[in-house]
Amino acid sequence: PAETLSPWGGVWTGGILSGIFLMVLGFDYISNLGRSSSAGQVFWNSLTRLPMKHNAVSYGILALVLTVWAVSALLFATEERAARAAGMWRSVAGIAGLSLLIGLIFWGWQSGRLAALSQISPTNQQQLIAQLRSFEGLLTTFYFFGLAGLFAAALVLPEAPQTYRSGNGMAAVAAPFLLIAVMVLATVTNLRIIQADIAFKMADPFTRGNQWPVAMVVYQHAIDLAPNEDYYYLFLGRAYLEQAKNLKTVDERRALFQQAEKDLKTAQRLNPLNTDHTANLARLYSWWASATDNAQERQEYAQRSNVYYEKALSLSPNNVVLWGEWATLDLNFLKQPEAGLEKLNHALELDDTYDRTYALLGDYYLNQARGAQDSQQRTELLTKAVENYQRALDVTPRAQKQTRYLYNTALGGAYIELKQYPDAIAAYQEALQFTGKGNRWRLEESLARLYAQVQDKENAVLQASNALNDAPQSEKERLQTLLSQIQAMP
Repeated sequence: PAETLSPWGGVWTGGILSGIFLMVLGFDYISNLGRSSSAGQVFWNSLTRLPMKHNAVSYGILALVLTVWAVSALLFATEERAARAAGMWRSVAGIAGLSLLIGLIFWGWQSGRLAALSQISPTNQQQLIAQLRSFEGLLTTFYFFGLAGLFAAALVLPEAPQTYRSGNGMAAVAAPFLLIAVMVLATVTNLRIIQADIAFKMADPFTRGNQWPVAMVVYQHAIDLAPNEDYYYLFLGRAYLEQAKNLKTVDERRALFQQAEKDLKTAQRLNPLNTDHTANLARLYSWWASATDNAQERQEYAQRSNVYYEKALSLSPNNVVLWGEWATLDLNFLKQPEAGLEKLNHALELDDTYDRTYALLGDYYLNQARGAQDSQQRTELLTKAVENYQRALDVTPRAQKQTRYLYNTALGGAYIELKQYPDAIAAYQEALQFTGKGNRWRLEESLARLYAQVQDKENAVLQASNALNDAPQSEKERLQTLLSQIQAMP
C-alpha cells in the first residue's frame, strides 16, 4: 500500500525539528554573565548585548536566531511533501509558530534557571557542589528536551509499510537492555565528560581571585566526573601548589606539596607526551627546593627538578620558557652559573625577542658583578647587566605594566651599582608609571635618596614627601626623618 500522508503531519515534523534548532541556539547563546536575576533580562541581553565589550549593543545573535527560524520554516514547508499538501503559507505559518513555541519554552526555562543560579552564593563545600550539579543539570535538561522533540517528531512521521519477519523473540527481549546500555554508554562517554568540562571552567573565577581551596574542590569534582582527563589533574596540582605558597608551617605546605606531586604524576601518566605535565613537575620540585629550610632536601629537590626539565625539553626542545626556567635552576640552586649562562644563550638563539631571557641574563651578569674582585671586571659585568635589562624593556610592550615595572627597577638597581645616578633616576621614574599604590612609596623613597645624591634638593623633597604620604603607618616615622634630613640640606 502507498505511504499514508497526513497534510499536517509534515507541519508537525517540520515545526518540531525547527524548534530543536532554536533550542540548540538558545543553549549556545543564552548566558548570564551579568548575573541578572530577571529571566527576561537574561534572555534579551543574551541576544542583544556583548558582555565582554562593556555590554555594548549588538543584534548579530538575534539576527542569527531569526534567520535560522525563518529559513528552517521555509525549507520544511517547501521540501516536505506532507507539509506542501497543507498549503504553502499555512505550512510556513504552522511550522514557524510551532517551532517558536518550542524555542520559547526552552529559552524561558534556560533563562529562568540561569537567573536563579546567579543568585546562589554557596557558603560551604556541599552547597558549592550542589551549585555545580545545577549548572551541569542544564546540559542534562537540554538533552532531555532534544530527545523528547525527536521522539515527538517520530510519532507524527508518516507510516511506511513494514516487512515482518518471524523470529524467536530474542530481539524484543534484548531491546530494552540494549537501550539501557546505550544510555549508560552515552552518559559515560559524552554527558559526564561535557559536565566535567563545565565544572572545570567554573573554577576559573576562583583561580583569578586566588581562592585556591575553592578551586581545588571544583577541580576535584571535575575529576570525579572524568577521571581520565589529564588536564584536570594538571590544574588541581597547580591549585595545591599555589595554596601551599600561602601556608606558613612546613608541615602544611609539605602535605599540599605531596598532593600536588601525586596529581601531577597522574596527569603525566595519563598523557606522558604532554610537555606541560613534565614541566610542571619540574616547577613543583624547584618551588619546593626554594621553600624548604633543609639544605639536603633543597639539593635533592633541585636535582629532581633538573631531571624533569631535561625530560620536558626532550619533548619540546624549542621552548624558550623552559630553557629560561632550567637556567634559573642552575643559577639559584645547583650553583652552576656557567651551565645557566649556556642555557640562556641557547634560548636567545631560539628566540631573540623573548623578554624574559634578556632579564635573566641581566640577573646573571648582575650577580656575577657582585662577586667580582676586580673593579674593571665588575664594571664590565654591570654594563652587560644594564644592556640586557634595557633589551628586555625594548621587547616588552608598554601594556605589560607589571613586567616593565620589574625590569625598570632592576635596571635602576644596576645603574646605582655603576654610580650612574641620573640614569638610575630615569629608570625609576619610568617604573613609577607602572607601579600600583602599594609599592609606590618604595620607589619614591629611592628616588628621594637618588635626587639627594645628585644634590637636587627640590625633587628630593618632593619625592620624600610623596613617599611619606603613600607609605603605610609603620613607615611614616622613618620617612619623616628622611624628609627632615633632606630639608636640612644646603
